[in-house]
Amino acid sequence: MKKIAVVIFPFLLAASCDIRSGHVVLDEKCSGPLVTDETFDEADRPGLEYDDTGDYFLVRPWNYEKDRNASRKYPLLIYLHGSSQEGYLKNLYYMGMGYYSPTDTEGDYSAEYRKDIADVFRKTYPCFAFVPQGPGGWNTGTLIAQIEQLKADCRIDPDRIYIHGFSMGGSAIYPLAEAYYEYNGQLFAGMIRLNGYSSVSLGDPIVENTSVWVMVGLGDSQSVIDNIREAYAFLRDHDFNSGAFRSERSDYIVGEAPYEHRADSVGLMKDGVRFALKTEYPDDGHFVTEFPFRDPHVFEWLFCQSVGNR
Repeated sequence: MKKIAVVIFPFLLAASCDIRSGHVVLDEKCSGPLVTDETFDEADRPGLEYDDTGDYFLVRPWNYEKDRNASRKYPLLIYLHGSSQEGYLKNLYYMGMGYYSPTDTEGDYSAEYRKDIADVFRKTYPCFAFVPQGPGGWNTGTLIAQIEQLKADCRIDPDRIYIHGFSMGGSAIYPLAEAYYEYNGQLFAGMIRLNGYSSVSLGDPIVENTSVWVMVGLGDSQSVIDNIREAYAFLRDHDFNSGAFRSERSDYIVGEAPYEHRADSVGLMKDGVRFALKTEYPDDGHFVTEFPFRDPHVFEWLFCQSVGNR
């Protein structure tokens, strides 16, 4: 068993980036500014698009069509939904999906799912938000074809493609990452796996270049809990990660009352990058969906990842 140095950080991810006054302050390991000094006019706010041929939803970056951004490339953020979430967009408000469904009007938002939260995300993390629909399951060939088409049609930074998924979607992330690399040698920069159940291992090129955060509610089935823990242990014990520093953050709160959730996290850092993390929610079960993203560190971490930054 290799030895890993242990450091207890008061804030698990504080060294990665910090948000002040709506701007992201990056250290040398982040790939570049996430927010430029630009205005965001209400009339230009991007809407939710649905492609009925490809069966997916898409939100473009705010100000994408402005002349000043004509040469700018943007990250691509992909969400793979769970088996019961086809057509369900309410939990994606933090990604800029401000609607309960494509037919809802702007006045149908509750205090829990607010469009203003989505707009803060759009301004702080300009990106393409891509939400394919997978009735009955996910087909990696279809997903790869859709990703490649988006890359061809849009100004997407190929080194900053992020993917996260819940349950069935979380289970599909590792197989998709492997298939995508086998298809064209491309890598995702960061992955967030929420209660997914699939292989716990990854090929060496992915381990060496893609940062991973796994999350699980301890009220889920023991098999899912064990699977997530084994996925983190695989990264922790991989030879490439020898000498990494281990950080811990215990019994902290995600969200605000009355939607508070206790959390415990561990992470690995090497060469200034936190590349592997595991968060467990002691009081929650399977439906670990939107609330982890109420922790501002999650997107701070994700959007600091870039292929080649490790």
